[in-house]
Amino acid sequence: MAFSPDGQCLASAEGSSFVLRETTVSPEMQQRREANALVADLFEQVGLRADVLERLRTAHGLSPAVRREALAVAQAYVANAFTLNVFARERVRLPGAEMSGYRNALSCSEEACRLEPQNGDYLNTLGAAYYRVSNYELALATLLRSEEINQPQSQGSMPAALAFLAMTRHHLGHPEEAKAELQRLRERMKDPRWAQDGKAQGFLREAEALLAEPETPGGK
Repeated sequence: MAFSPDGQCLASAEGSSFVLRETTVSPEMQQRREANALVADLFEQVGLRADVLERLRTAHGLSPAVRREALAVAQAYVANAFTLNVFARERVRLPGAEMSGYRNALSCSEEACRLEPQNGDYLNTLGAAYYRVSNYELALATLLRSEEINQPQSQGSMPAALAFLAMTRHHLGHPEEAKAELQRLRERMKDPRWAQDGKAQGFLREAEALLAEPETPGGK
C-alpha cells in the first residue's frame, strides 16, 4: 500500500489493484506523508541513520516544518537488515568503485549482521565488503562463516562466496588454495541455476582475471 507523491491517492494491490481517491488532505497529513516518503527514500540511498540525518539537515528546498518532521521520523526509523544488506551488496558487487562507497557499504553490512548475525547471505555481503576495503583476514573468516551457514541451505556454495574466497586467498598469498576455490567456482557455474546468472558470471570473470596475475604473497 502506498500514497501517490501528491498525497491524494492511496493504491493497494492484492491479487488485483485499485485506487482510493481522497477528497481532502490536511496540510499536516500532507507534511507527514512528504516527510515519511523522503526518509524512506534516503534510507534506500545512503543506508545509515547518521548519513540520512546529515542529508536532512543540509538538504536545500525543504520547508522548516517538513525538515523537522523528517528528522523526527529518521530518528525513530527502525533499521531494516534486509534493506541494509541490499544497499551494501549492490555497492560491493563490482570492482573499481570509490573506496568511500565501499566503506559506507561495509558500515551498512556490519549493521545488517549486527541485527541478524546468523544470516549467511548478510555475512557473505560482509565478507565481500571486507575484501573491497582490503581487510583480507576478516574477509576470509567472514566468508568461511557464511559458507558454513549457506551450504546446507543452498545445496552448495554461492558463486559470490567462492569468488571472494578465491580472491581473498590470492591476496593472502595462498595460491594453491585460491586456485582450488576458483575451480570450485567453475564447477558451481555448471549448475543451471547459475550458468545464466549475470552477476555470478561477473564474479567468475573477476576471480579469473585476478588469479591470472602473478601471486603477491603477504596479503595487504
